[in-house]
Amino acid sequence: MLIRASRLNMDSKLTICIALLLGCLLGVSCRSEDFQFESSPPEETLTPDSNAADLLYRVSLNDGSIDNVLDQANCFTVKLPVDVTVEGNTVTIEDESDFDALETLAEDTDEGLSALELVYPITLIGREYEEIIVVSADALAEQAESCLGDNVVDEDIECVDFVYPITVFLFNATTELFDSVAIQNDSMMNSFINQLNEEQIVNLQFPINVRLSDGTQMELSSQENLEAFIESNIDGCDEDDDNDLDDDDCDDCTEQELNQAFAACADLRIEKFIVDGDRLQNQYQGFSFNFRQDGHLIVADADATYFGTWSAEGERNEIQTTIALANLPEFSDIWRLNEIFNFSGAENVKFLLNGNTLQFRNFCNNGNPTGNLPLNVGSVLVSDNWRVASYFDGTTDETPRFTDFSIGFNADGTSVVVATNGTNTGGFWTAEQGNTALDLNFGDNQPFDELNKDWKLNFISNTRIELTEIGTGPTFGKLVLVKL
Repeated sequence: MLIRASRLNMDSKLTICIALLLGCLLGVSCRSEDFQFESSPPEETLTPDSNAADLLYRVSLNDGSIDNVLDQANCFTVKLPVDVTVEGNTVTIEDESDFDALETLAEDTDEGLSALELVYPITLIGREYEEIIVVSADALAEQAESCLGDNVVDEDIECVDFVYPITVFLFNATTELFDSVAIQNDSMMNSFINQLNEEQIVNLQFPINVRLSDGTQMELSSQENLEAFIESNIDGCDEDDDNDLDDDDCDDCTEQELNQAFAACADLRIEKFIVDGDRLQNQYQGFSFNFRQDGHLIVADADATYFGTWSAEGERNEIQTTIALANLPEFSDIWRLNEIFNFSGAENVKFLLNGNTLQFRNFCNNGNPTGNLPLNVGSVLVSDNWRVASYFDGTTDETPRFTDFSIGFNADGTSVVVATNGTNTGGFWTAEQGNTALDLNFGDNQPFDELNKDWKLNFISNTRIELTEIGTGPTFGKLVLVKL
């Protein structure tokens, strides 16, 4: 907008404009006996019935779905802080950053969200930021009845947010007063739009910055650009106006993030395994899962080692993870990655499938990638190739017979012996008795047929494994493998 002084040259106009603004700030009315107000073109003026005002109003409405974990209602929010009881324990929700932890607490109960009980009275904040005090769960349910159903198209625009502050300039044609307002948040914007009237000439100060739901920011230089941008992004995201709290937890997930979570620890334990409503995790206590970066999966428990494969494909909330374990078919399926999050100091990876839940917890300690318990012999074996550093058959040193060979242990339970002349021979291996024993079988391939035995694990590190033959005597073999 322009304030134009008549009968003055351009330099004088600049001086008068500055003086005029100072005068307005000092409470002096800015009248038109000496000055004429010239607004921006009509399409750049914000009027009560304009498309621009409607869009600003809809963007500024309170997003009631952001706290559905608290109230299961999408047309209002609960004023924070608020106390919530979960199975007799009271937690205080200070701000929106606490919602994920509260959701996790609810999921760890048999009742889910029904286990959360708000401590009344509470204050609700409506779409236009009006406040309503409710004193009971019944009163809250009555208020929720006024909300639209799950994912029904509503008035608010949630895919675009303003980056505040935003300055607006006003000229009142009746009082001939000029003013400016710095709008600091959605509540102020909503109130400002609601108070627009025909007596005011209102202009936005550009540029204005806006933010999309994925965090992308754009700088817009005119009201026309602002309208076009909002209209083109109204349906640019999932507004999540429902009570399915699991459908958007992976908005920022990537295959790379999942790979990193698996690579960070070779000892993932089952934190939660729910199938058809039954909690089965206790049946798999002590099972250690190693999701290798080559796509192999090694699972070890107190009695055996299981071999399988895994793969992941997709992006964000549609990353499909295929687990194949022939001897553990209850895990074999295509699971949707739901969330990668830190809880109680440990990283968790959560998958969902038709109402079932599979959640792994990083069991590694202090950055140790092999876990809290002694090293998993299977995970160590498949990490690289090995050579026989020492083999005694009783008191006879047979080590020289193995000098020209290396051994590769594959994650599928097969092994490959490679001679220096390039000849390959195959075999099999398995870890047994809770990773305290190793069964080797190289078939009839000499000299490795001498190692076709059950071996007791005496010592293990990331570079050395010491084994003693399990048998009845009279002599016992001793085998030492070292990493190449």
